[in-house]
Amino acid sequence: MENRGYPEWINNVVLNALPSFSNLKDLSLSGLGQAFMSGTGLTGFDQLGNLQKLRLSGLDCVRDKLSDVSLNISKAVSRSPQLTTLDLSAPGADFSPIWNILRTENIHITDFTTSSVTHEMFRYFSSYSRLKRLRTLVYLSCIASEEGKWGFNPSNSGVLSHMPRLETLNTSVKMADLRQNGETVELLLDAIPNLPSLASIYFSPSRIRVSRTVHSSAFDAHYTEYSQRIQKIMRAYRSAVPLHLVVSQGRGGSNRNTNPMRKVSGGVMRRFLSPIRG
Repeated sequence: MENRGYPEWINNVVLNALPSFSNLKDLSLSGLGQAFMSGTGLTGFDQLGNLQKLRLSGLDCVRDKLSDVSLNISKAVSRSPQLTTLDLSAPGADFSPIWNILRTENIHITDFTTSSVTHEMFRYFSSYSRLKRLRTLVYLSCIASEEGKWGFNPSNSGVLSHMPRLETLNTSVKMADLRQNGETVELLLDAIPNLPSLASIYFSPSRIRVSRTVHSSAFDAHYTEYSQRIQKIMRAYRSAVPLHLVVSQGRGGSNRNTNPMRKVSGGVMRRFLSPIRG
């Protein structure tokens, strides 16, 4: 359902036809550049069921209509006891009714993505333990676009030691930490030798919370400045355990990656590689 130049009424035609597919198990719908969820109300969703994988993504701006959308999705979810994969990515949408249905119907998903973090979501996940535990986690992405408690910091650094199988880590650090001594970046680098399976780690600065009236160029200037600060810290980093960082050209230049075993990226301009040990 991505926008490729066809008229918007085709969205409704597709949605109205969905209930006729009685064996539908895997459903993925996305809308780019249009409020396809709120615009269509996801008509027909209230008649769906027996889904195992459901992925919905889009850019919705008509928030007052999104509550009806969540209710329609909830009805489909309530009739899908075998649902294991759920991707709900629509900034501004309130998916609380869906998490409540999952909890009350005892539907245990094992793979999820969401753009809306709510108390209902945490309440649902705390009600059961079917999700893979830390020691079997292989991919973790928790990016804080704005400064807050979701980024990497000393208070949550210890959790990395419980992820021996982690292969990819995406996280962010506060600009305030970078303005000071950069200890947060060093703390993250210190964790690398204790993650034997880690192959790729990316971290970037979280943006400062400011008024929306600030011009985007100001954000870009700050982001670039602190990305360069990350790079500087990484170049100067020294570890008690031998850990060699090799700087190679990133975006906008040739890629001279000489060792694909470990990749550490800082900011938006450089990529850093390191062998596992020594």
